[in-house]
Amino acid sequence: MAIQYLSAEQLYHIATLEKLPCKSTKELAPIDEIVGQERAQKAVEFAMSIKEKGYNIYAIGRNGLGKRTMILRYLNRHQHENTELFDWCYVANFDDIRTPRVLKLPSGVGQKFRQDIEKLMAKLMNAIPLAFDNELYFSRADRLKNQLAQKQQHELEEITRRAKERDISLTITTQGDYQFVAMNGEEMHTEESFDALSKKEQEYFSQTIDELEVSLRNMVRQLTEWEEAYSEKIKKLNDDVTLDVISHFIKQLKQDYSKYPEIKAYLTELQKDIVENVDIFLDDTGEQGELATAALDKKLPRRYKVNVLVCRSSQQFPVVVEENPNYHSLFGYIE
Repeated sequence: MAIQYLSAEQLYHIATLEKLPCKSTKELAPIDEIVGQERAQKAVEFAMSIKEKGYNIYAIGRNGLGKRTMILRYLNRHQHENTELFDWCYVANFDDIRTPRVLKLPSGVGQKFRQDIEKLMAKLMNAIPLAFDNELYFSRADRLKNQLAQKQQHELEEITRRAKERDISLTITTQGDYQFVAMNGEEMHTEESFDALSKKEQEYFSQTIDELEVSLRNMVRQLTEWEEAYSEKIKKLNDDVTLDVISHFIKQLKQDYSKYPEIKAYLTELQKDIVENVDIFLDDTGEQGELATAALDKKLPRRYKVNVLVCRSSQQFPVVVEENPNYHSLFGYIE
């Protein structure tokens, strides 16, 4: 190709301002392109079209070329393609408290759910103690306690009567154990008075006491069974009272979140766990109570707190600019 010389006039183009379509550049829409970077723009467009995981864009070049500006423009331009945004929450896994459960919720639902649970807990912290501090609960609990006491008293009176008919007294030792003692009229036999009895009388007392002790052991076993049954009835009463309170407050929450199966399942487990651990709401004194309510606001029991890890307050796809992209900045850390 032959070399062709150009004159100065050919190298200079005169712009006629009158021919421009505007009087000022303020009237023009901003250019959404990077001038002179067509190949770079095509590369970024191609990278943005890749939907698979594991791909990254790395832009390198001299300062001032517009690398960040171009990447941010394309990110904002393509954000409408990422329509599915989610909130990510951690809640307690009541089957294994060491491995929390993850809730993947639509954008904005996580924060609302956290607030609703806090409101629920605030209501329960007031309502549950009141349910256990009224005459209706006291009367039901006292009725069960009196039934047990009457059975125990009847059995003790019966074995005491049988012993008395045989001139034997049922006493309680200083250690709290029951003991049968042979009687000498209205007084207990002393060692000397018992030795003064005939051999036949001594054998009578020994044999009778052995028989009564067998009956006493059977009675103690029966009393233990009654006490276990009483404990179960009291637990059933406490469970029913707690469930009545929770059901009243949690019913509306289940309706509000009926289209979120994960939340519905969690609310059911939450209700069951509160019934099983109602003492958290009743005992707010001592070390156990302090540990149970060790939350940031000191009011919400920690095991029922909803921890929102990622909150999408708007429908816009988030674009995060990290000025110092070291390991901790990118992956985080635990203090």
